[in-house]
Amino acid sequence: MEIKAKLFPYPVLSEYSNDYIRGKFKVTVKTTRLEEKPGEAQYRIDFKAHLTSKGLLELIAQQKACYAYHLECSQTCFRKLLLTSEPETSYNLDDTAVNGRLEISCFVVATKDINQYYTKEFNHSYRDIQGFDIEESCILATGRTTVINIGKELDELARAPSMFAIVKNKDASIKAMQVDMQNRKIIIKLPEEQYYGYKQAKNNPAYTSLLNSLSVFASLVFVLEELARQSQNDRAAFSDILWYQALQKMLREKFSINLETDELDSQMDILTLAQVLLEYPLKGAFDLLTAGLWGGDGE
Repeated sequence: MEIKAKLFPYPVLSEYSNDYIRGKFKVTVKTTRLEEKPGEAQYRIDFKAHLTSKGLLELIAQQKACYAYHLECSQTCFRKLLLTSEPETSYNLDDTAVNGRLEISCFVVATKDINQYYTKEFNHSYRDIQGFDIEESCILATGRTTVINIGKELDELARAPSMFAIVKNKDASIKAMQVDMQNRKIIIKLPEEQYYGYKQAKNNPAYTSLLNSLSVFASLVFVLEELARQSQNDRAAFSDILWYQALQKMLREKFSINLETDELDSQMDILTLAQVLLEYPLKGAFDLLTAGLWGGDGE
């Protein structure tokens, strides 16, 4: 249940309205895979709410409102509503209940009827109104919807290099490496001669960092730059593609970056981001090269 811009008959704190002149509501969602044991939950979802509206915080303290998290997976028809008065909470999820896209919508809701609710944080256009009657369960604040992809296929791509597949370019006239972002994995297309050189080298694990530096690193920089140039709506077109889901998961867990809501270069430049995701492949490549230069007889 993704939250779209919606009009309410009373002020609601949200990013898409100006009903409040002060106050923000944001929830950080983190997913951790737990050790697999029969009968036990395999994922822990941690919620951390950041609410700065004094009026809403008072309602929560008076037990007239609470934080609400709606979890939904359309593929399995799984739905769960979590209610808490605490800014931090966790929920254990069995991965058999969910397959693929899990949408988490975040709210502050009324837990009882509230008569004549008014706060100075309301927009000045409400100054002549004495207050609003809020019914139990009505939404008082909305946060961004977080999308988590849970499934065995996604876990297979837990490391950045696994998101890529290297193939021979069937067009012999093309002499440069190409990158295709429209498939389950990111496809790196190499000219025939380079591809067969890659096939020979990949059988030696010692060459992994060197190969990542030559092909995967450049391709990842290209992909990140392409995503950074796109709007959030354009990025959403990739949301059902497996490599995008894996990249989204890595960025969220390692850097708290949400591809669907955040600027991609908000915390570090693309070049550094790619190196961190690939665990600094240049170091391994140079270690291999220098070992070859200075190894042997030392001549």
